[in-house]
Amino acid sequence: EVALHPLTGEPIHADFYAVDTTKPVEVHVALDFVGVSPAVKNLGANLVKVMHEIEIKVLPKHLVHEIKVDISKLEKFGDRIHVSDIVLPESAELITPAEEAVALVKEVVEEKEGEVADALNWLSRADIFKGRIMQRQHWGYLKYVNALSTAGVALSKLETYRKFSKYQFPSVIKTLGQTRKNREMMKGIKRKVAMKLHVSIDEAIGLYSLLSANPELDDYLELTEDERSTAAVLYENEKKEKRKRGKQD
Repeated sequence: EVALHPLTGEPIHADFYAVDTTKPVEVHVALDFVGVSPAVKNLGANLVKVMHEIEIKVLPKHLVHEIKVDISKLEKFGDRIHVSDIVLPESAELITPAEEAVALVKEVVEEKEGEVADALNWLSRADIFKGRIMQRQHWGYLKYVNALSTAGVALSKLETYRKFSKYQFPSVIKTLGQTRKNREMMKGIKRKVAMKLHVSIDEAIGLYSLLSANPELDDYLELTEDERSTAAVLYENEKKEKRKRGKQD
């Protein structure tokens, strides 16, 4: 592990770790694609490299810099090489899921063929980001998947729309965002009421609802108009939840 100077980028410190050669270590190893795919050579297919490295557990004495992947097995459209097909070094065990695709071949779709080909092109790009999500567990790429597979496909239509078609943000993500916003507002209301009325946070909403008929109380609590209406709704929801739990018990 090397520490770098924040301004010059020069190494200023290095830590070296002693490795126990009798215990396996977990490492990422690069993939080296070798050979020629018959599907690419004879059919004009497109080779898609989904992964460029895999994670394994291996004894230090059997560590390698790279693992070779033979793509000559890809003979026809749709053929795939999975992680389980890779020949591992001695003593090595897979950490990367065995069912994950490492490489595959796809039929090349010419964009000149029209709007269907253009739409498939957008979906293919969305599929790349899906693969990155699964490989890196980076769910920030989900916004690109949704944009490419919705707005991208819509833009591929060549014929003029007869009426206006409104693009809507994916409802699932929109709902999740609104739910989070409501939770944050609920926490803020409870903190204000609890602090001003000197009660616990759990008692805050119920007590506010009982006293909300007094307009001077709203000014004292310094709640906004949105917070006042939300507090009343929250109180009603909590009462319903308590009644539901009571029936279940």
